[in-house]
Amino acid sequence: MQRSRRTLLWTCASSLVASITAGAQSLVSTGFESPGLSDAVTALATFDPDGTGSAPAVLVAGGAFPASAQGLANYLAAWNGSFWTSLGGGTDGRISALTTFDTDGAGPLPASLVVAGAFTSAGGVGANRIALWNGSTFAALGQGLDDWASTVAVFDDDGAGPNAPALYVGGDFEHAGTISALGIARWNGTNFEALGSGIDGPAAAMVVFDGALYVGGFFTTAGGTTVNGIARWTGSAWQALAAGFDGAVQALAVYDPDGAGPIAAALVAGGAFQLSGSTTVNGIARWTGSNWAALGTGITTPSAYPSIRALLTVTEGGATKLYAAGLARTAGSVTAPSGSVPETPGGQAVLTVASWDGSTWATLGSGATCAANESGRALAMFDDDGDGTASLFVGGHFTVAGANSTAGVARWSGTAWTRLGAGEGLGASVHALALGSTPLPSTSASPIAAGGAFAAAGTTPANRVALWDGAAWQPLGSGVAGTILDGDARAVAWLGAELYVGGKLAVGGAATSTAVTLTPAASTPPSEDTYVASVTP
Repeated sequence: MQRSRRTLLWTCASSLVASITAGAQSLVSTGFESPGLSDAVTALATFDPDGTGSAPAVLVAGGAFPASAQGLANYLAAWNGSFWTSLGGGTDGRISALTTFDTDGAGPLPASLVVAGAFTSAGGVGANRIALWNGSTFAALGQGLDDWASTVAVFDDDGAGPNAPALYVGGDFEHAGTISALGIARWNGTNFEALGSGIDGPAAAMVVFDGALYVGGFFTTAGGTTVNGIARWTGSAWQALAAGFDGAVQALAVYDPDGAGPIAAALVAGGAFQLSGSTTVNGIARWTGSNWAALGTGITTPSAYPSIRALLTVTEGGATKLYAAGLARTAGSVTAPSGSVPETPGGQAVLTVASWDGSTWATLGSGATCAANESGRALAMFDDDGDGTASLFVGGHFTVAGANSTAGVARWSGTAWTRLGAGEGLGASVHALALGSTPLPSTSASPIAAGGAFAAAGTTPANRVALWDGAAWQPLGSGVAGTILDGDARAVAWLGAELYVGGKLAVGGAATSTAVTLTPAASTPPSEDTYVASVTP
């Protein structure tokens, strides 16, 4: 019976997490673990679930994180300006790319969010490596892909012709749906289609420019033509861009240094390369129309090759800046300052992101506060406080940005780095949340219970279980000490005014205001220390 009761608690906690999301959003204002996300963020995009309707847009993050700072996301989370929330339960594997796509063109439906990566289900729906989120449910795109997707883009291959814009996906696959499609495919709204004979290696980046789709990646040929890391798809054929590069292209953007001024916009490529033919470009270059040219002296890194993983152009005061994220020791004449956070490989300071104004590289911040401790992987602009001015959001594989501890994602306001979420929140992973129906004596709000592997809630000791009362975290006695995995509570559920905590739990303590009773699960081998805890706040 104890094992079946523990199973029931897991089921209750899982159901409650889905049903209390709206309540959790209104009550929880601090993060779990470091503010931010619990592992690398590799994709960022803005998404408005109802288009021109009343619902506000959100910033969506995808990556390698199994849970967000508030324990509600699975590789996919939305930031609304105050806290992270789930999108349909997320996916069962990492996410590499996000974009929006209007499935009915000029029809009445708002655009959907495209999610691509290494998963096989999204929100419980079978979806092989690519799926659509319409604001409430996930949907698969046919039979999906037979291996991971890493980049997505929307391209109208006949311009003003009758064809609607189509969704393009690139990655390391060989089949899309039922057809052979090497590294890249087009979704026409019903089926996948191949782009000639495809590319001979994984695609990593795509961008639309000057009536064509440009594709970068880890390939040397496209449609049988030697292209060396970058190629142009005209809608019917593949073309090379001069000599290409001596390494992979991992980021693409269109950059116009003077906005509406006389200087023409240009394609910019970033990645893990040093040369284009015999020209030294060091990780980032612009296409002149006939060849590749360096942006200043480019970048250098602690490793053998420079590495740019994301590019974003932003118009500010009539001029346009190009932001480049990746792993850089120097950008032009700018060097990561002594005393900034060291990058682990080689122990050197790094610039996670830098900006180019058309002639000069600059850091974001000054002194030691301009650096982070790992690489940048994603960039997006988003106005999360409604003041009419968007901020730059940077995702990556870092835990520190400037002077802030922040996991995987940070905000650049234009003058300073800030983390997403106030306070330190809980000190480690949260595995379960449950909203109580009975208000606490000290507040009129019904409490949210959190269970996990944490030992503190904010600055208050809270061993594996804590309550959020609407304003602050409260411990429950001395909590419980767990031995499962890293030691944690795995399920929490309310029965009236009692909170039940499930997991492999050692004996917890009791405070004068809290009664804690732990019942051994008799059907479980004693060495596993499995308990169900009943707690009355």
